[in-house]
Amino acid sequence: MTNKTEQIILDAGLKEFAKKGYDATTTRTIAKTSGFTETTIFRKFGSKKNLYNEIIGYGVKKLEYAYYSLQVLNQKYKDPTDFLEAFVKTLAKIRLDHIEIFTLLVNEDNLQYDSKLGEVNYFISELIKNNIPDIKVDPNVLGLTIGIFVYAIDVDKYHGRINDITYEETLQKFIGNLMLCFEQ
Repeated sequence: MTNKTEQIILDAGLKEFAKKGYDATTTRTIAKTSGFTETTIFRKFGSKKNLYNEIIGYGVKKLEYAYYSLQVLNQKYKDPTDFLEAFVKTLAKIRLDHIEIFTLLVNEDNLQYDSKLGEVNYFISELIKNNIPDIKVDPNVLGLTIGIFVYAIDVDKYHGRINDITYEETLQKFIGNLMLCFEQ
């Protein structure tokens, strides 16, 4: 369990690593963002790499828990389009709520966690198969396509390139286009 000081440093580190990447982020920047000294960072975590690994480990656990909350959607919907709408909106919220850790996992070399992303993709494809029984497209490809689009607009929202209204409109248009693929 982390104490308050460690949590503040972890949060500051996450923001800085997500913004600039591992190599471009310095402990000096993290110290400034956190309001603590570099000495405190090294006393608590030993090194920049240890701090980074703590952030990734903690973030992956939170992200996994959030992804598995998608389970409530499983076989709840009779109509595939109802499922897709709920799925896309829920996935968008999860990704936006965890955009910094997801960005780190996607953009940085985190080989020990690549298998976790693979597990999530497998889980999502199974969720799609269970809720769209007569699916004519590969559920893995559909899941990845949805995930990539959602990530792209979540990143734009996070960085302030689109506002709430445009974000919601873009998400709704994507859902509408997705549903066209499942009309008879």
